[in-house]
Amino acid sequence: MKKVLHFISATITGGVVFLFPIVIVMVILKKAFDYLEIISSPLELYLQDIFEGFDGHNLFAILLLVLLCFMFGIIFHSMRMRRGVNYLETNLLDFIPGYILFKSILQGRPNMEDQSHLKPVLMMEGDSYRPGLMLEESDDGYCTVFFGRSKM
Repeated sequence: MKKVLHFISATITGGVVFLFPIVIVMVILKKAFDYLEIISSPLELYLQDIFEGFDGHNLFAILLLVLLCFMFGIIFHSMRMRRGVNYLETNLLDFIPGYILFKSILQGRPNMEDQSHLKPVLMMEGDSYRPGLMLEESDDGYCTVFFGRSKM
């Protein structure tokens, strides 16, 4: 019974951890779209139905949202913003367990484009275990393991 309850709670927790960032992004985009729709509503008289049930001012709001995302992307790639993000990562985000590992996987380092062959491993180091991902295994029994950098 304990195993079933543990499985259910672990599965629900994993689902929440997976869905939480997606829901946050969706809520932020919805709020931004709502504000842009209010801004573009005076154009409703001039931009009638372009598609079935899709007003022209909605299309204009979507275009404004894409333009804003593009502008913020340009700002994000500026040197000052990059330094700020690097400072935030090294002083705060590196302390979150697994952040460096997931960042490395998303950036495609080291050769992690196809993650189907990755196996989680635990390496005994002193009196504790260190989690990692086995990248490859040779015929002579040796293997290459990726360990995420952690400041904990």
